[in-house]
Amino acid sequence: MNKIILLIAFSLLAMSAPIFAADKNIPTWKIKARVLVEKYLGDEWGVKLFGEKEIVYELPAIPQVDNDAKSTDVYDKKYVEKIKLKDDMKLKLNIAYVSELYEVIKERKGAGSEVSNWINVMDQGGSREGVYRALVLDRDYQGMENYDRPISTAGAEFAHNFSKRFAEMEINKETLEQVNFYSVKRLVTEKALEIIDAFEKEEDLFQWYAIMSMEFARDYKYAFQNEVRQNAEFDYHTNWAGQVPRQHLKSEVIVKLHRIFNTLQKVE
Repeated sequence: MNKIILLIAFSLLAMSAPIFAADKNIPTWKIKARVLVEKYLGDEWGVKLFGEKEIVYELPAIPQVDNDAKSTDVYDKKYVEKIKLKDDMKLKLNIAYVSELYEVIKERKGAGSEVSNWINVMDQGGSREGVYRALVLDRDYQGMENYDRPISTAGAEFAHNFSKRFAEMEINKETLEQVNFYSVKRLVTEKALEIIDAFEKEEDLFQWYAIMSMEFARDYKYAFQNEVRQNAEFDYHTNWAGQVPRQHLKSEVIVKLHRIFNTLQKVE
């Protein structure tokens, strides 16, 4: 009899104020109600009345990066690539990557000669990260960093939140709003690349990357055009990270960050 009364009571509550798994602001009383339902009626009724439980993914410990400008600890850690791609697939993906870099960094299409030059560099052993760093350190990009173009409020908030959550760095939003847009997105991206290199355990890196990608897809889906980047499933990004060369993981972080910054720069 008591179970029937509980079922009727909680059914009325669920119909009047349904609980959704994705809701981050679930009232305390609803959480307690679910606990009681599952205790007396079972998990099945908990799902029926309140929906599937949201899975909470926790970030691994964020490695500390030496801020000493003279330190080379991160770069001295030699990573031995375990995953090799076939030459034809590697060429195809590299062309797509370099072309996209010009779009998100230079805000224009790369000329055929520019793209082919960087493809040659990578064919001779150059890395995707190396191409990125060369593009943001060249004379053209330095000139862009001298523009009177402060970052948007939305961009500054993203830089603040990303740095705090994924790099454990506290950056004042008001200070960021006074800094050049191109400088902010370069510095945030460079810090992310340093964090990637600093991870000791591969599984921690994959978890960090998957949570980041999942949250980007959830909160900034409109910044991406392809389904891979719009996928908000943790397992999907974890599996992807484990099946591609490390440089491809880095290049995805580079492109995702720049695309989000570019999109938010248009938001005022």
